[in-house]
Amino acid sequence: MLRSHYRQVIRIHEERHKQKDERLANLISKADSASPEELLVEVRRLAKQQQRMVTAEQWQAISEFLRTIPYDERRRLSFINIKFPYQDLEAEKYAEYFARVFDGTTSKDGKIGLEVTGLIIRVRDTGVVPLAARDLSAALKAASIGHRISSLELQFPIAPSFDFELVIGRND
Repeated sequence: MLRSHYRQVIRIHEERHKQKDERLANLISKADSASPEELLVEVRRLAKQQQRMVTAEQWQAISEFLRTIPYDERRRLSFINIKFPYQDLEAEKYAEYFARVFDGTTSKDGKIGLEVTGLIIRVRDTGVVPLAARDLSAALKAASIGHRISSLELQFPIAPSFDFELVIGRND
């Protein structure tokens, strides 16, 4: 069991490095013949693979949004559980930003694999999205932070003390 987990972690890192190496090689090969627009697109793709972070402006936008909702609703956004994949340092650092913003806790989940990308507000049932999850979604939108709401299956169910979780997938 543990060996298969480490194999998956190694596979994830190898795949990421392979993709970055291929994109960089592609950019270098195009450097002499590509248009500036084509090079810009490639550079932006490579830049997307860098460390995600919550900027000061995004933090401010979230804070301003939170002040617009009633106190009881705002309290439900405290102590968010934030999950990220094992051995993904980039996702772990991104999770730590959100833990500071929302006074949350972070934990690793072994079922967050290569197919899980971006930011996901995980709910038990997408037909009944809790108010706090909707408020979190609105706060992220106010800060122009891309995300989606899903009932994603992971290693552990959402704890009974939480209405939802924030899942940090790999940086795509």
